[in-house]
Amino acid sequence: MTAMPDPALSQALREAYAAAPADTVILHTLEIWHPTFTEPIRVVRDHADLLARLEMGAPRGGGQKVTFIALAFDLDLPPVDTAPVPEITVTLDNVGQEIVDALEAAAISQDKIDIIYRPYLSTDLDGPHMDPPITLTLSEVEADTLRVTGRARMLDVGNKAFPSITYTAKRFLAWPDRRLAMHWASALIGLPWSVHGSGPDTFNCWEFVRTVQRNQFGRELPEIGNPEDILVMGRTFRDHPERQRWVKVPDPLEGDCVLLRQSRHPIHVGVWLDVDAGGVLHCCQDSGVVFQRPDALRLNGWAIEGHYRFIGDA
Repeated sequence: MTAMPDPALSQALREAYAAAPADTVILHTLEIWHPTFTEPIRVVRDHADLLARLEMGAPRGGGQKVTFIALAFDLDLPPVDTAPVPEITVTLDNVGQEIVDALEAAAISQDKIDIIYRPYLSTDLDGPHMDPPITLTLSEVEADTLRVTGRARMLDVGNKAFPSITYTAKRFLAWPDRRLAMHWASALIGLPWSVHGSGPDTFNCWEFVRTVQRNQFGRELPEIGNPEDILVMGRTFRDHPERQRWVKVPDPLEGDCVLLRQSRHPIHVGVWLDVDAGGVLHCCQDSGVVFQRPDALRLNGWAIEGHYRFIGDA
C-alpha cells in the first residue's frame, strides 16, 4: 500500500471534516461504473474494506449495504467556484489487473465512465455523509500495472454546459435578456465574501441575506453569529427562533429564503429570484455573490434543503 496524501479538499469536504466529532474518521469512497461492467467497482481510501449502506437514491443498490474494497487513491475535489464544468484528477494506486483491464476497455468505448464520490463517517455507516453524493464522468484514463489516472468532470459539457451557468458580475450584466441586467441583483453580483462581513462591501452568507431582505423586501432579520465551527453553524440554522417566522413551501417565489447543504445539514442560505426560470442569489466563500440556477448549484455540490416564505410573527 502506498502512502495516501491528503486530497485538496473542496468546501464540501471541509464542512464534512468540521462537522465530524474529533474522534471520527472521514472515509472517502468511490464507485466506478460503466455499462460493460457486471458490477460496480467500489473502493474505500483506507487500509481495510468497508461495509456501508448506500443512499436510497443510489443508481445501483439504493439503500443496500455494499462492500468497498480498501485501495489507495487520491483525488482533487472541485471547489465551489464559477467554473461551468469543474474537473478533478483521480489516481488509484496498486490496482489489480482486473480493474486495469476493465477501465482500459471502458475508456475506449463510446459510453461514459461514471464515478460517484461518497464520504462516510466511521461512526455512522448507515448512509453517506454527503447526500446527494457527487457524480462525475471519467475521461482521459491512463493505466499501467500499478496505477490508474483519469480526469473527471461533474457534467458532460457537450450536452449540459448551458444549464450550469453561474451568473458572475460579467455574465449577469452581459446577458442578452435585458430584464436580467436591469434586475436589482445586478448591483450585488460579484461582491466578495468575508467570514465576518456584514456589508456593504463584503458579506458572509447570512449577513448578505439580511441585507437583501431588509433593502428589497422590508424585512428585519436578526443578527446570527458566523461561528468557525460548522457543526455549531448547522445547529444554529436548525434551532434558531427566527425559523418560526418562516414556513417551508414547495414552490418558491422571489424573496423566499433558500437553505442549502453540502452534507446532511444545511449550513448556507440564499434568496430565491424569479430570474431565468428561477435561482438562488447567495454569497459563498470562494466566489462571493453569485446567482445560480438549481442545476448549477448541484454542479457545485449544493443541495437545496428547502424554500422558506416569510410569515412574520403570526
